[in-house]
Amino acid sequence: MATNPLEAFSYQEREYFTDEYERLALAARNWQIAFLIAGGTALIAVAALGWLATHSRLIPYVVNVDRQGYALAAPGALVEAEPFAGQDRLIRYELAGFIRAAREVIGDPLAQAAAIDRVRARTGDTAGRYITHWYQDNDGGHDPYRIARHARVTVTIDSILRETPGTVLGRFDAAQRADVALSPATANVSTWEVRWTEQNWNLSGDPGAQTHWEAELTVTLAPPAELDGAAAENPLGFTVEEISWTQGR
Repeated sequence: MATNPLEAFSYQEREYFTDEYERLALAARNWQIAFLIAGGTALIAVAALGWLATHSRLIPYVVNVDRQGYALAAPGALVEAEPFAGQDRLIRYELAGFIRAAREVIGDPLAQAAAIDRVRARTGDTAGRYITHWYQDNDGGHDPYRIARHARVTVTIDSILRETPGTVLGRFDAAQRADVALSPATANVSTWEVRWTEQNWNLSGDPGAQTHWEAELTVTLAPPAELDGAAAENPLGFTVEEISWTQGR
């Protein structure tokens, strides 16, 4: 039986339109899904912005400066104290005492010797060599005993600033690779910048020249297990491993 050409043509048209309809329906469904995803994302974003708007926080940062305008401490947010804040106070106290003992010139030879002993009890090999070289430099011109024959020197600490801990650890590792003798308390190593003012006085008590100084010190803190013998002189185990100072403006 022969196929009617008109019926065959009609069947092909139905197939064509069915395929086109399914394609358009699939495209419409995809656009609907994309619209739902975009709308949901927009709603989530609006809700998040609304939450942030109602829970915004203002965190003030405070920077203390000394009389010369230098920062007394790194800028920090007024939030709960960090774990090492208490340790930093101890280190600042020790740093201030260390600089005074190393740089002041006292008229009493016994008091001067006690100050130098305090410095020696708190210095590692590298820092000890630096300070010894300073005292002997310029034909002994920095020797506190020689200076005490004609003058006195008092020290006023202007600022003590902690440097970035990450930089500190890097320097400490570099020092170890260079076979520099450092204390084993690697976890408590830190580097500090200290600025101070030195006032010279003549033996009559009249003020003389005033100079400003700054130093960078790498220190460790390793409290001894027992406070006996030499450890009693340094109960906190505070040690200046590296030091360098220069005269400021």
